[in-house]
Amino acid sequence: MSMLASLFPPEPPLAPMNFTRQPVMPRYWGGGLVALLVGFALGFLLWLQQQGHLAPWESYTDWRILHGRVQIFLFTGSFLLGFALQAGPHVVAGSPPPSATALALIYPLWLGFFLTLVPFEPLSWLGNGAISATYLMAAWLFFQIARGGDTTRLAGIGLPMALGFFFLALGAWFPVGETSHALWVIWCGPLAIVFGASQQLLANVMGGQRLVGWQGKVFLGMLLLSCLLSFLAAYQPELTLWMGMSWLVVWFWFVLHTRALLVMKQQGFNSLAVALASGFFFVLLACLVLISQKTAGLDMAVHLLGAGTLTVLILGVAARVASFFSAGRLFHDRLLALLLLAWDGVALARSLGWPLSLVMTHLGGVLLAWWSIRFFMRLHAISLLVPKQFGGRFIKIQ
Repeated sequence: MSMLASLFPPEPPLAPMNFTRQPVMPRYWGGGLVALLVGFALGFLLWLQQQGHLAPWESYTDWRILHGRVQIFLFTGSFLLGFALQAGPHVVAGSPPPSATALALIYPLWLGFFLTLVPFEPLSWLGNGAISATYLMAAWLFFQIARGGDTTRLAGIGLPMALGFFFLALGAWFPVGETSHALWVIWCGPLAIVFGASQQLLANVMGGQRLVGWQGKVFLGMLLLSCLLSFLAAYQPELTLWMGMSWLVVWFWFVLHTRALLVMKQQGFNSLAVALASGFFFVLLACLVLISQKTAGLDMAVHLLGAGTLTVLILGVAARVASFFSAGRLFHDRLLALLLLAWDGVALARSLGWPLSLVMTHLGGVLLAWWSIRFFMRLHAISLLVPKQFGGRFIKIQ
């Protein structure tokens, strides 16, 4: 008992959140939670077929496209939309949009996704248009927020995040079931948003720095060049090396000028430091894989960024935010940090030999199920704390 107490010492209780407007994050994240579980299940089945341990479906390509769309536009996209529209104004010191406007983007996103499942081309095009319009509106909203906020953060934070949503809008029209297209959409969409949003955590919580002034402008230029190379590499594979090198330069510039590595080391062993360190480690690894031009390197890079960077950051940061909003912890912070480290092993499972890769993938399923149940409980708790005039139930949790 004393050993457990030393490993997981009591943590101070969290104060109830003082809501001044209707929170938008829970609804986006609730949908993202469903997409997380569906996307993982699809990915697991497709992986078994790819490895020859399950008879391939006749429509394997269609299911692969579905997996990519679920993971990028519904899972990752929903969590990024929820964070950007809820906490994004704090990131750029701007004013939040009306909650009704922010919440309205949920409907075309999900309606558009279901329309793309209909085997009738005009409806599929309409679905792609709805998904694209969702992210295009998010890009416009965030650009307006950033432009009205701290102008020193516009180039290094605001514009990368707005551009990330713009590239997600563009990506809705491309076959993300193809690895080359999935890669440029992930790099230019979610990863651009991560580079911008993570500066808030590094600066406000961990004592790092933001990319402001000339540092932000240089960063924005390098980001745009890397996005251009990533898009072109989908059609000209010989540019893959340059794509990897350009993103590696972006990574070095970011960690150098935000002091990311130093402040993460100073934080010690906590969930936020583990989430950020793991996330940026997988970015570095993906760059090196692309530069090495390994066979199946594109597929490996996609999963390092998706299952590695994006998922570990969502699991860590969303858990922290949901805990503060619900005045109750998802997990003990050290336990969450250990779970994130375990997920790092799951994200690397594709490079492990059989049967270790299968064991790690099953472990990933157990971790996601446990995290998802706890996360759903926190989202429900938030709804009980939100005042009735802000769309909640106004029930206090003891």
